[in-house]
Amino acid sequence: MNNVRDWWSALTSFSFCLFCIIVLSKGLEAKEHAHEELQETIHELECIKVAALETKADLHLQLESRSDTDWMELLLKKRLGVVPEGQIKVYFQRDE
Repeated sequence: MNNVRDWWSALTSFSFCLFCIIVLSKGLEAKEHAHEELQETIHELECIKVAALETKADLHLQLESRSDTDWMELLLKKRLGVVPEGQIKVYFQRDE
């Protein structure tokens, strides 16, 4: 009888340890998955930050160049297609 109780106690202890190992491994997998998702989010946010800083620098240059007449003329030519008097506007057609 004592031998059966020792065997049952050992089996119960082993089962409990096995259960704990399984639960811990599942927890570690979930933690690793959450870590990977957070790393992806960090990477995406860093890309957004870089793009925002580039936009900020571009806007800062535009603000500083508002009083520059050459810049204004280039901007009018580029965005609106305006040309000064005495210059000819030329269009190029693409063959499609």
